[in-house]
Amino acid sequence: MSKRIKNILIYQRDKSSYGAAGDNATRFLVSKEHRDEMGRTIALVTLNQAGAEEERTLRTYDASDRLVEEVVEHVLIDTIDKRVIRYNDVERTSEEVQYYGDDPGEKTVTRFDDKGHVIELAKYDGDTGELISLQRFGYNEKGLPSLDEEYDEDETLVKRTVTLYDDTGRMIRQEVSFPHAPDDNHVVTFHYEEGKTTEEARSAEGQLFYSQVAVLDDRGRETEVSRWNEFDSGDSWRETYEYDDQGHVLLREHYSGAGDLLYRYQLTYEDGLLSEEGRFLTPRYVGEARHTIRSFEYEFYD
Repeated sequence: MSKRIKNILIYQRDKSSYGAAGDNATRFLVSKEHRDEMGRTIALVTLNQAGAEEERTLRTYDASDRLVEEVVEHVLIDTIDKRVIRYNDVERTSEEVQYYGDDPGEKTVTRFDDKGHVIELAKYDGDTGELISLQRFGYNEKGLPSLDEEYDEDETLVKRTVTLYDDTGRMIRQEVSFPHAPDDNHVVTFHYEEGKTTEEARSAEGQLFYSQVAVLDDRGRETEVSRWNEFDSGDSWRETYEYDDQGHVLLREHYSGAGDLLYRYQLTYEDGLLSEEGRFLTPRYVGEARHTIRSFEYEFYD
C-alpha cells in the first residue's frame, strides 16, 4: 500500500543562469500544502521570498468527495475571495458562485446528463443575473465528446465544433464553423502512422492554418512535438521530451520556430514522487537568463 501524503513543502532557489548556478543561492519556502487522509488538498499557503504569507486557501468537500467551497485569503492586501458550489443531484446540475469579499461575482451553472457528462455550461453576471455566455456539449455512442457549441449573451451561436473518431476512439476530424465569420471556418484532420501523428487545420478552400507533428517512441510517448502556424511565425515552436522508465518526464525543452531554445524544465523523481524541478528561462524568452530550482519535501500519514 502506497504512503499517503500529509504535507508537501516546496522550496525555491533562484539562480542567475543555467550553468553558473551555485549552492550559495538562497533557499526559501514558497508553499505548504496540507492533504487529508483521502488525498484531497484542504489547505494551501503560498509565501514570498521574505517568508511572509501571501495567500491562504482552504477547501471543503461534501460526502461525495466534491468541492463545495474554496476560500482564498490574500493576506498582504487583506481581502478574501470565495467560491461556493452547490449540487442538485435530482436535476443533475451544479451552481458555482464566485464572491469577491461579500459581493457575488460570476455565477456558473453546469448541467449533466445521466452518465455524468457535462451537457451545458452557462455563465451569468453576478450583479444583474444576465447571461454572459453559454456552451452546449454532445457525445457519441461511446461517450466521446462529439459536439461543442458556443453562444453569446443573446444565445446566438458563435462557434460550433463537430468531432469525429475512428473505430478505436482516436480523433480523426474536427469541423469548426463560425456562423457570423465564415472565413474562419476550418477543418482539423488527424493522421496516425507508426511513430508519428500529424494534425493539420485547413480552410474550406484548402489553405493551411497550422500543422503539428508529434514523434512517438516505442511506448507511444511524445519525444518531439513541432507546430507551424502559417499566419503567425511567432506561434510556431518545437518541444522535446525525455522520460524515465516509469514514464515521468525528466527533461522538457521548448524552442522557437527559428530553433532558439526559450526554456528548459529538468525534473527529478525519488520513489515515484517529484523531488526537484529546475526551470531555465533564456534571455530570448524573458530578456535575461533565469534559473529557478524547486525542491519538494513530503510528510506522510502513519
